Amino acid sequence: GGGGGGGGGSKGGPALSKGFGSSFMMNISEMEPEDMASIRRRSIGDAANAANGGGGASGGGRGAAAAAGEPQEYVSASAATLAVFDSACQSLMYVLCYRMGDILRGGGEPAAALRALPLREILYSRLHPLHTCLPSVVGEFLHRAVAAGVDGFDRALLERHKKEKREKEAA
Repeated sequence: GGGGGGGGGSKGGPALSKGFGSSFMMNISEMEPEDMASIRRRSIGDAANAANGGGGASGGGRGAAAAAGEPQEYVSASAATLAVFDSACQSLMYVLCYRMGDILRGGGEPAAALRALPLREILYSRLHPLHTCLPSVVGEFLHRAVAAGVDGFDRALLERHKKEKREKEAA
């Protein structure tokens, strides 16, 4: 898989990252769908608030926001705040790549909670988290969301993402 933070400046380097990734995957593979739904509700609420300018813990924006006339909270966020928001978005996509099918097949409250999440609004918000997340995670998430019929994710969106990725790679 392509998740987790790199070993860049950490003392443990890549080995620490691999260990963390393995531990993370083992823990999410053992979680019950109801527990995942509860965690998603709390995380998504904060992320949606920040993405829509609600000034949540992750609130903020990109430098281009100033030129576009965005509200001040988008302009003044620190790079660290934006990195946390982007990491939360990537983590959510990564977990859903592995567990979305199980949750939706299981039905009930967890599936309803997943379908009710404002995923598209967050991932395509003016904060542009998809531009900083790992392309492999974004692509896999979009494929699985389209295949699962998650509201707001369709074949046209997936094709547009692929086109944008090719154009970016060609530049």
